[in-house]
Amino acid sequence: MPDEHGEDFHGFRYHGHSGTTGYSLQPTGRTRLRCRFDAELGAGSSYLLTSDVLHRVVSPADRTTVTIILQGPHKDEPVDVYAEHPIRSGESVALDPLPLGQVVREIGHVRDLITGRAAPAPPGAPTSGRPAGAAR
Repeated sequence: MPDEHGEDFHGFRYHGHSGTTGYSLQPTGRTRLRCRFDAELGAGSSYLLTSDVLHRVVSPADRTTVTIILQGPHKDEPVDVYAEHPIRSGESVALDPLPLGQVVREIGHVRDLITGRAAPAPPGAPTSGRPAGAAR
């Protein structure tokens, strides 16, 4: 939430027009924002935010954080983005969707993280049940 006593951020805006092949961030200036709610969510947690709620995810360095965003119908409204440091803006950035096979693999990795299951060994990996290089 904007607040004159909040942290300093660089503001940007982009329009997510349906059917476009790229986007560009347009600088909107610096602003001060203050956190109004803070929570630590554990494995398996979920939450719902509407598109007008400013939010950020701060990932502890010693833990893996996975964020999956499920989006509803496209809205042709501008999106405001805030960053602690200046980021590339003004030039068009091509949208490069992930191939379906990669999306399926990545979601499988997330499932394995959540359930604690080990990911399948890649082809050619040792199958002795002992990690490579482990003492006998």
